[in-house]
Amino acid sequence: MGFAILVVSTTTSTPTRLYSLTISGTGGGLTDSATVTLEVTTKSTFAVSASPFSQVIGLKYSKQFAVTVTSLGQFSSSVSLTLEQVPYGVSYSFDKPSVTPPPGGSAYSTLDISVSAEASPNIYALIIRASADGGLAASDRVHYSFVVVEVPKTTAFEISVPSTIQTIMIGQTVSLKVEITSVGGFSSDVDLELRRVPSGLDHSFDPTPVKPKPDSPATSTLRLTATTAATPGAYETDVTGTGQGLTKASTLRLTIQAVTTQLSLKLALTSIRRGDAIPVSGQISPAVSGASIDLIYTRPDGTEFTRTVTATSNGAFSDQYVPDNVGQWKVRAEYDGDSAHKSSKSSLLEFQVAEKTFLE
Repeated sequence: MGFAILVVSTTTSTPTRLYSLTISGTGGGLTDSATVTLEVTTKSTFAVSASPFSQVIGLKYSKQFAVTVTSLGQFSSSVSLTLEQVPYGVSYSFDKPSVTPPPGGSAYSTLDISVSAEASPNIYALIIRASADGGLAASDRVHYSFVVVEVPKTTAFEISVPSTIQTIMIGQTVSLKVEITSVGGFSSDVDLELRRVPSGLDHSFDPTPVKPKPDSPATSTLRLTATTAATPGAYETDVTGTGQGLTKASTLRLTIQAVTTQLSLKLALTSIRRGDAIPVSGQISPAVSGASIDLIYTRPDGTEFTRTVTATSNGAFSDQYVPDNVGQWKVRAEYDGDSAHKSSKSSLLEFQVAEKTFLE
């Protein structure tokens, strides 16, 4: 059995009269229809509605529906609320069995539906009956709405990760919220684990296990750390929960990216004499201990050569070179990167080499 809500709207130009509406359904090669009568009127009356339309209620649990009684026109009388077609094992109560909406406004009541252990698993359509006198015509004294209650055959749980697409850089840690929701009154421990874990990805759940309640999901924090052993790329990994013989999973699409690096370079001097050393220093950020940094020097005639230096644990590197030609020189730094770090280049710096004077 399935249910749907038909919403009918009118405008100020809709003629006031009775309308006969035919609702048709087609599926599986079959067609069926039902006829309803709709009255468009300007007289004072009221309407009743409930939210949410449908809920799953497990055995020995209860849930609430918000019931709204709305005044149409100048209606402002007491409206009594009852629930009809209530099956065996199901009970109900309204916190306000009668409400009085103000003219053109609404009044509210909460419907609490409880399912006992004796209830039969099924899907039930329960009718909310709203009745009033207040000088209304007989056809306007009673209005209906309905809610759907599903009593499941078995209890279970669902697991979800709100952020199912995540990007993480090597060396970075991210935290994700994992939510475990009770279905049909499930209330047992659920052990959490991560499956199909790519190499180099460390993970932990805090806490695990967790215990959801029918009216309150359980949450855990999943922390992911991409270590330097991780390989950049796109992966799918499963956030999995196991409890009471059931296993549920939510797939997380994870992109591991190499760390973006930056090279800075500076000269202690911008002009030296032939035979003197030019002090060059720089920094790779973030620090990559032991990184090979190429210092590419350009002679005045345009030819180039490379001197390779090694970055320290804090990312610093330096060089002392004695130029062999007079003129304008250039130097830049380049890092080729590795599996965990992207390549980078520094800006180009210039310095001048002049001949020694006679006195020097």
